[in-house]
Amino acid sequence: MVMFKLFRGRRKLARLVLYFLVGILAFGLVATSVAWYLEPDSPSDTVSQPSASPQEEDFSGELEHLLGLVQRYEKMLAERPDDLAVLTGYARVAKDLGSYYLASGERDKAKAYLEKAAENYQKVLVRQESDSLHLELADVYQLLEEYAKAEREIDAVLAKQPEHVGARIQKGFLKEAEEDWEAALKIWSELAKVEGEAEVRSFAESRKQYIKEKIGSS
Repeated sequence: MVMFKLFRGRRKLARLVLYFLVGILAFGLVATSVAWYLEPDSPSDTVSQPSASPQEEDFSGELEHLLGLVQRYEKMLAERPDDLAVLTGYARVAKDLGSYYLASGERDKAKAYLEKAAENYQKVLVRQESDSLHLELADVYQLLEEYAKAEREIDAVLAKQPEHVGARIQKGFLKEAEEDWEAALKIWSELAKVEGEAEVRSFAESRKQYIKEKIGSS
């Protein structure tokens, strides 16, 4: 339980950072993603997160919620297998469920759902180019520890927009995950010089300090 709460806290922090810096829904909350991709005539109260209550923090309650969303999307996929909105929504929900299982130590289940997420992101990207979806897919690959594939998706964005702050931030974290401290430090050092983005510079400086301390203690 403690580990899961810590995981949720880290996810919340990461999302706040990425909402501001990337300006996309790549790491949006599950309920937000679901509501966004449901049909307009679908009752929103059937998919939105329940009102805040102590039970929301319960491990089993969160799992039940995510499984319910996955089942709903699987049903919609069976009915509309080529619907890009449904494919994207399912990919996002599967990604969150995979992340949940990863945090709870159930690596086989995590891998299964993360691979489903990757498969559906790929189906969408073949038909519709999207920087935000490339970055979401990169996040899935990073969770799967398929770092080369993650970098490929990030680089697909940077090839078109070399100064894309969100993609550069994500690549910085990817290099940290790979423990390629030199490459990560280079990325954060460059971001620490971004003009007109005080928050970005401050965040990049904090990552530089973290890496220097990490290297110094090793």
